[in-house]
Amino acid sequence: MLCPKFFVKHGTLRFLSETLLLWDSFVTASHGCSEQIQASLERDVMGEVRSFFPDSQVLLTELKPQSDASGIQKPSLKRKAELKSGVVGREKRIKRSEKDVLDEVAGDIVIGGVGLAEDPVDAHMTDGKEYLQNVSEIWASERCSKSVDSFEEAEMYLRIKIMNVLRLYVRTVPIVLEGSFDVFMKFLPNQRSSWLPAELQRAVLSFLNEYISWMPRSQSESVPTRMPPLMYMQLEVFVNLFLFSSDDEVKDLAYNLAVVAMSSTGAFDKDPSEIGAWFRFLQGFGKTKGPS
Repeated sequence: MLCPKFFVKHGTLRFLSETLLLWDSFVTASHGCSEQIQASLERDVMGEVRSFFPDSQVLLTELKPQSDASGIQKPSLKRKAELKSGVVGREKRIKRSEKDVLDEVAGDIVIGGVGLAEDPVDAHMTDGKEYLQNVSEIWASERCSKSVDSFEEAEMYLRIKIMNVLRLYVRTVPIVLEGSFDVFMKFLPNQRSSWLPAELQRAVLSFLNEYISWMPRSQSESVPTRMPPLMYMQLEVFVNLFLFSSDDEVKDLAYNLAVVAMSSTGAFDKDPSEIGAWFRFLQGFGKTKGPS
């Protein structure tokens, strides 16, 4: 992921994504085993495998855009120095907490759009077509053979997949990114004029749903296993998204989070049915769907 060649980042992330999906399937299947077998797997297998997971701070750093209005930039001087010295040592990376990295990333993200990648076209790719073709081939099976047509699209897709990988991290290693909920909320500004593209909104909202372990299959399954403190302070953001977003999946994901945020206030005795009924009286509720 620290390679200066942008399509190498895509290839590495695709490999990591597929590996984590397989690992997630294994972890999910293990939940059906007896408690003794689960304890044995946790002791002898899972801890060892998790020790090989890439440092999540590397992924967080890659969420940070490197762009300006003039177009494609070269990497920053700091980034160049890191690349010249090789992979950043683990000793150096662990000095900064994940929250510190996230604060820096969220503070620098281009709100309302996605910046161009850091010099994505390698020197031998004269017009960028080869680069876009490589990226399209890397993600071909996931994109139903739809090609990547621009550098902006390629960079946005990279960030979407990073968010998806972080979601798998949270699911399989619950203590990863602990306390980072409010920082990720910075990717969801309340002002509609500053909203990220719907594709990125879906990725961030899916991560947040996973973070609080909100996977409702019925109205009775209403209590998340990890509710961030002061989550009610984000209620307006979620309500605006499920009321005014034009994307149905964004609406549903935001609705789930809005129900939990309202529940965190203690209102309506934390009854999701009562909370849902109250939401229906909001102007603009329209076609918004609650969890089924």
